[in-house]
Amino acid sequence: MIWIGLDYRLKIGDIEYCELEELRVIIRSLRAFAAQIGMSAVAWEVSENSYWHSLLAKMQEPTSGLQTMYR
Repeated sequence: MIWIGLDYRLKIGDIEYCELEELRVIIRSLRAFAAQIGMSAVAWEVSENSYWHSLLAKMQEPTSGLQTMYR
């Protein structure tokens, strides 16, 4: 699930299960897509202690809030 926010971020809410290396490829593709449509960032909205939280945390530091964000 992808949202395009009014704050010019492409927000990712859910994707199919994949491993870390495949996720890296997906992230590169999403960043390229975001740039093509004028978005300044890609943000992942995930729940703490979820599969995606643990996988994304291996790549970067999260921003906590109502939902955990990875940019």
